Amino acid sequence: MALLAAVGQREEALPASVADRSHAKLRGPGERANAQLKTWKILTKLRCCPHRAGHLAKAIHVLDNREAGA
Repeated sequence: MALLAAVGQREEALPASVADRSHAKLRGPGERANAQLKTWKILTKLRCCPHRAGHLAKAIHVLDNREAGA
């Protein structure tokens, strides 16, 4: 699937490098978040519903960022 840019009245395919950069910008934050989740050992032993696990992950993320910023 090619990314398209509107040029006048027609659409042209963007170069692959532009598409790759756009994809990397979208993918990067998710990759970093997954890497950070893997370092939290508490989540490997967690036995509860996924909804509660999501809330726990958000709380840990907030505390982790607060600690890093202090």
